[in-house]
Amino acid sequence: MTTHLRTRGLTARYGSARVLHGLDITVRRGCVTAILGANGAGKTTLLRAISRALPTEGDIELDGRSVVGLKTEDVARLGVAHVPDGRGTFTGLTAEDNLRLGAHRLRRAEMEEQLEMVYGFFPKLKQRRRQQAGTLSGGEQQMLAIGRALMSCPRLMMFDEPSVGLAPILVKEIFSIMRAIRKERGVSMLLVDQNAARALDLADDAYVLETGRVVLAGPAAEVASHPSVRAAYLGA
Repeated sequence: MTTHLRTRGLTARYGSARVLHGLDITVRRGCVTAILGANGAGKTTLLRAISRALPTEGDIELDGRSVVGLKTEDVARLGVAHVPDGRGTFTGLTAEDNLRLGAHRLRRAEMEEQLEMVYGFFPKLKQRRRQQAGTLSGGEQQMLAIGRALMSCPRLMMFDEPSVGLAPILVKEIFSIMRAIRKERGVSMLLVDQNAARALDLADDAYVLETGRVVLAGPAAEVASHPSVRAAYLGA
């Protein structure tokens, strides 16, 4: 299986504080890679670095092409969609207007096609399409954030804590939809989530970060069975 995304010796910092220390991460095409780690381990920073929202050192390759030096919008044009922590919806706009913003580069006919595809994954959003995004429930807002990213026809989706703040039944629904998107659209995924059990169950590969360094990596099933992961993240 070919490599979709690869980082080599990736470092990133906020001001003078270095947060990532030479990360080597690989996402295989059509696969899900989970990133585990405690708060402050560098998980969100990794996603922001790949999106080019931070200055970095080292290399980031997408389909073998270095994206270092590109802007965030350039990376998005290459098929990378970032679903950030906090959802980032435009609360004053309707749900459908939020979705259409995710497809602003598409022709109208393509936009309508993508919209129907998103509504297929998220029928609740179709029911709420005329409702202001700020009045949606937390679960519906998370669906909207994922749907808006999906509107851009991504080949790689990066998720930052998609289950945060959601009731268990909604977490199960969100992860089921993510699984369906991966299966039906062939989208590669880089997933950060504190719900390690759900993340590892969805993932093919996994990495564990501590203070900006990779301390464990491998197939998700092997990482899930590691004693340190079971003790720290799975309550076993």
